Amino acid sequence: MASVMGFREVAVAVAAVLIGACGGASASHAAVAEPTVTAARPSVSATPTASSSAEGRIDGDAIWVNDARVEGDDLSGPLRQARGAAELLSVRLSAGYTEVSLARLLAAAPEAGFKQVRLAQASETLTVSTRDAHSKVRLMAWAHDGRLVGYDLQESAVDRGMLGPFQLTDEAAVAALRDQVVAACKGQPCSAELDLLPGQAPGGMWQALRSWQRAVSALPAFSSQVLAVDTHPPPPRGGDPKVQYGATTVSGRLPPAVIQLVVRKHFGNLRGCYEPALGINAALTGRVSVRFVIGRDGKVSHVTDGGSDIPDPQVVSCVLQVFTTFEFPPPANGIVTVVYPVMFAPG
Repeated sequence: MASVMGFREVAVAVAAVLIGACGGASASHAAVAEPTVTAARPSVSATPTASSSAEGRIDGDAIWVNDARVEGDDLSGPLRQARGAAELLSVRLSAGYTEVSLARLLAAAPEAGFKQVRLAQASETLTVSTRDAHSKVRLMAWAHDGRLVGYDLQESAVDRGMLGPFQLTDEAAVAALRDQVVAACKGQPCSAELDLLPGQAPGGMWQALRSWQRAVSALPAFSSQVLAVDTHPPPPRGGDPKVQYGATTVSGRLPPAVIQLVVRKHFGNLRGCYEPALGINAALTGRVSVRFVIGRDGKVSHVTDGGSDIPDPQVVSCVLQVFTTFEFPPPANGIVTVVYPVMFAPG
């Protein structure tokens, strides 16, 4: 049965998931024990071997790999050259590192062949496993600006599949996250993917990783991998083009809030379809309505124009192409059909 959410309802749903106030975590939960931290810096050799690590550093927006600053947008290439046979990338974060630069590095690490990334900041270290594109996970989780929401891919009832939302700075919420993960896994071997979206507040991704590890590190037969998204839009500036989402129709077993979370990760790509056309026609305004199908594997197929009114066919074609690259959590019990309007306007 199709459910329709207007722009206001979608905004409210997403706000409740990640940006609005989080509640529901019982204060009766015991505080989660702090993880063991160390200030030791991994050894680095000139030529990495299978047992060593390559070294990275982030100072502000600048990313360094083996003492060479990376210039341009290609980060996976320099990382691949530095990796050799190493599977661990050790990264030192300066006091002024930016969320977007950390996301870029975490997103490029698996593309370069690294299986783990060790982050060091002040006296703490966190080690995470990077995303394995060939592995199948049971739980998906998204973290942004100190809040996390999860989804059980094997739960047939959509309303019972959601985990959270959780305020990651709240000890009781971290304990509640652990309880819900344990309940979802039902005592069986279980795996999860945590997607990190860089926010405007510094340190948000570090806090998300730290809280996530505190919640799940002691769970038996549990593994998790991390994927960072480097396409999150920068903080809005005066005059930036406006990209908004309209009334969304979803038919199938995948929560509209989850679909919204996946689409918002590609905000920069969608805006990139509009900006060149805006340079030609400064008054260009309109809607691109995308109709697409999410298959049983979570991949998008059958992307078509669902009734666009923006008077620029190249913008429409570009947006449709961007949607073909999306990957969603595999829906329970069949496919999902979505009509997703995206509205563009000058800043």
